[in-house]
Amino acid sequence: MSVTFYCPEALPVSRDRGDGAISSPRECNFSNVNARNILALLSKRLRLSGPGVGDWPEELYGEWSQASLPEVQRTILQVSNVVGLREWLVTAPVVIQEPGRCTFIETGNTDEMTLRRLRSLSELVAYAAKNNYRICWS
Repeated sequence: MSVTFYCPEALPVSRDRGDGAISSPRECNFSNVNARNILALLSKRLRLSGPGVGDWPEELYGEWSQASLPEVQRTILQVSNVVGLREWLVTAPVVIQEPGRCTFIETGNTDEMTLRRLRSLSELVAYAAKNNYRICWS
C-alpha cells in the first residue's frame, strides 16, 4: 500500500509513463510506513490539528490548507537541517530466513532516504503555495 500527497486543484496532465495514466503535475508517493514516519516527524513540530495529524497518524488521509503551507514548509526546513529531530527514523535492514518459509526483507531507513522524502514533499509544498492550492494525502 502507499500514500500519495497531491494538490487536488491542480489540473491533470498526461505523463508519459508508458501506460497512458493521467496524474497531477506534482505529487509524492510514499509507502504507508514512510508516510506515517514523515507525518509523525512533521506533526511533532506543527501546531496543526485535524485528521492525519498527530504523534502517530492512525489514518493515512488528511490535508494541509493553503494557509497552513508556510508553517509546513518551515517545519520541513527545520527537520531537514537538524539531524537530532529525525534520527529516530534511521533503522537497520532486517532479513528473516526460516527453513521452508519465505525470506522476509525489511530494507531499513537511512537519514539520506528521509531527506529525499522531505525534499520531495518540500517541492510539492512550494508548488502548492505558489499556485494557492492545498495538499491532501490518501
